[in-house]
Amino acid sequence: MKSVQKLWAELSAKTELSEEKIELGAIDDLKKKLDKNISNFDSSVSKVRNIANDFVDLEGDFSKISNEASVIQKQLSDLGIDDPKNLGFIALKAKELENLSRQFIKTLR
Repeated sequence: MKSVQKLWAELSAKTELSEEKIELGAIDDLKKKLDKNISNFDSSVSKVRNIANDFVDLEGDFSKISNEASVIQKQLSDLGIDDPKNLGFIALKAKELENLSRQFIKTLR
């Protein structure tokens, strides 16, 4: 029969091994969580960059619309024709959306 001291020593060694396995398992779990979140972060960054690029395109498109509306307004004015299709509103709205797109770009970048 084993002595109490030997049993205690064996139990202590097994406990230490169990604690070591638990600690290593906890570290592995944390690494898995970190890897998953890094992947999600990278995916989100990619999505935000794509959205920012969309707003860059929209900013340019709204600028062109605003400029074209202003040119047509001037041509109509030169001909003495009132604004029959409310081009002023189109130009104003396009300018507002151009500025808003620019703000979104700054925020996203």
